Amino acid sequence: MRQKERLQHQHDEFNQRWKNQSETLSRLQEAYDNETRTEEKIRLEPILQDKQKQREQVEQQLQALEAEIKQQDLQEIIGNA
Repeated sequence: MRQKERLQHQHDEFNQRWKNQSETLSRLQEAYDNETRTEEKIRLEPILQDKQKQREQVEQQLQALEAEIKQQDLQEIIGNA
């Protein structure tokens, strides 16, 4: 598998992970917003924060991978010129 194909495959995987985590985070936020019991809100807060951190990490990895793909594309263009 070529480097570019490998990077694109990783990009697709990270993108799917980000979407899944965003969906989970959205559902947790909705549950938190609709919750009326204080104890349950307190229980949900650290879970929400943890999921937000996880999504931010995946987002950073995704951005780094996108930058690497752009660099590969640029090198390929320069090599073809």
